[in-house]
Amino acid sequence: MSFDQVFGYDRADWDIPSNMMNPDSWKRLMQQLGACNKADKVVIAVHCSPEQFGVTRHALDAAGFKDTFSFYVYKSKLNMTGFFNYLNAVDVLCIGCMPGKREVRWGTSANPLERHNMMVANRGTMLKDSAGEEINPTQKAPEITRMLSTYHATPRSNVLVLGGGAGGDVIGALQAGHNVVSVERERRQHVALAENLLAMQHDRAMELEKALRAERKQAEKDKKSFKKAMKLKAKKEKVEHALVRVESGGKKKSKGLKQMAIGQSPEGHKVVVEPKPGMGIGSPCFRCHMATSTMECERCGNAVCERCVEDVEGEGGLIKCMDGGLGHCAPMLK
Repeated sequence: MSFDQVFGYDRADWDIPSNMMNPDSWKRLMQQLGACNKADKVVIAVHCSPEQFGVTRHALDAAGFKDTFSFYVYKSKLNMTGFFNYLNAVDVLCIGCMPGKREVRWGTSANPLERHNMMVANRGTMLKDSAGEEINPTQKAPEITRMLSTYHATPRSNVLVLGGGAGGDVIGALQAGHNVVSVERERRQHVALAENLLAMQHDRAMELEKALRAERKQAEKDKKSFKKAMKLKAKKEKVEHALVRVESGGKKKSKGLKQMAIGQSPEGHKVVVEPKPGMGIGSPCFRCHMATSTMECERCGNAVCERCVEDVEGEGGLIKCMDGGLGHCAPMLK
């Protein structure tokens, strides 16, 4: 529960001392809240001036809230005209728990350095009505309620905002993922808040639609890239299968084993490129694929080693041409 009570600083028509909370008005308010609230665990955060803190704390204690404490918000970017005065750059909140702080949710960090009773929050751009006028000069930063409701309420909890004003507390609770009920008795602020919430809902829907279109476009792009990559991979595997083979221990292995570069493989196998017509003397023997060729055929250019030449001569001095269908190569010449 969030309550932004009147401070009585005369910054607006409604911000006058006669509208400030007193012990009797606090008693009536707590009775009304008790009649409509059925939750057994409640955390209330009341925005108040330093002068109002004592009265506010006493009212919460009398209503059954326990372990009340102060929480401070430093407005680091507050800038106002004037010289002979200090700016009220720190807001005060009085926070109470029902039935007690050990029974309500505490989602704060276990690190003590991250559990100080203060935060830095600036209200940012002032919300305006349809006429372009500022709604509330005392607008609160959404970060305050967003953080407190995240720490002390589970997602989709019910959050009551008393004094909705320009909507800072309402927006913060909505951003935290809660169900929000806002009460504002000044009609101008109520209407302006409703208009701003509808506009924010429309903008959010447009952002989601834009993000969805971008996601679909990227998915189509990734799909095309994947298909292209698979085609290149298949083509590369086809070339590697035709050009690379692995020998180990003098025994020929399957050409299906692929290597990316000519040289020594991680398993210690020797990778040898299949000979092709025209490779010339000094290339691997096209017949045994092991020794270095010392002579070549004058017809097709196939190079063989001396041992294979002897074998060929013993078979009649003829070997099959690499091109296939061309008959036999001429005798090998040195």
